[in-house]
Amino acid sequence: MSIVSYDRLTPHQQQLVHRLLPPTRSVLREISGPACQYGRHHWTLLENDIPVATIGLACRNKENRTEVHLLNSSYSKMAAFKKLALHVHRKALSLHPDAIHVHISPPRDNGFISVWASIGYTSTSEEFRIIGTVEDRPPTLTFKSVSDRERHLFLSLRNDAMRQIDKSYQLTLHDFIRMSELKSFPCLVYDGALPIGTLIWRREFGSIVLDEITRAPAYEGHGYGPRILDSFFHKIHHLQSRSFSTSCLSTNRNALALYDQQFVSDIQHTSSWYTFRPQISR
Repeated sequence: MSIVSYDRLTPHQQQLVHRLLPPTRSVLREISGPACQYGRHHWTLLENDIPVATIGLACRNKENRTEVHLLNSSYSKMAAFKKLALHVHRKALSLHPDAIHVHISPPRDNGFISVWASIGYTSTSEEFRIIGTVEDRPPTLTFKSVSDRERHLFLSLRNDAMRQIDKSYQLTLHDFIRMSELKSFPCLVYDGALPIGTLIWRREFGSIVLDEITRAPAYEGHGYGPRILDSFFHKIHHLQSRSFSTSCLSTNRNALALYDQQFVSDIQHTSSWYTFRPQISR
């Protein structure tokens, strides 16, 4: 068995890694670029030159803290995955992070859970996919596509709003460009002439996926969350779409409160987050 960086794999081996990975529902998780000097990495364990386990790592700076996210993990052999998990965990520790978060999907995969728990990771939050029907509601806000000149305004509003959100990260100009390549639609949200937030959405198999809503911290308590959602429903209703989905963490109470039960048709538990805190483990 050998552990190899993804960029050193042959094109055929890279294809096998993508087959090993389950399809993701989160565009943002796919495009998140380097937000600290260590950037992103992905390792694969090979057995007889065939990928049998794979784990990705992204290092991010947030509020003067360094956090590592372990993402896009999969395996076909448990012993290989355990060996790779220990290798990637040591790589993560070498970055001296304040916390290491691992994303587990599917959420009840006992193989994933047992391996990370044996290293010292504990459950910290759950992620849910909310599916609902679209109702035409009176719009009180307007959405504007982001022009080249407005990219920095969009990133500033969005990143400022996300600083206190659990498991969130800062988007870069590189991420913004990648969003358009992946057919996502970033928008600025206006109350009259005042920009108060951002929104990112996309089409997926005839439905609408709402990747993210943000509201500038300065306008907390002004009731903008429901108004953004109602105005968005009006917009996509006139695009002839009758259903939408979004993802939300169990720790994001404000976001969960937005989606009242009147238009929610299904809630799916899609993944879990486990966390290792080095300062506690020393």
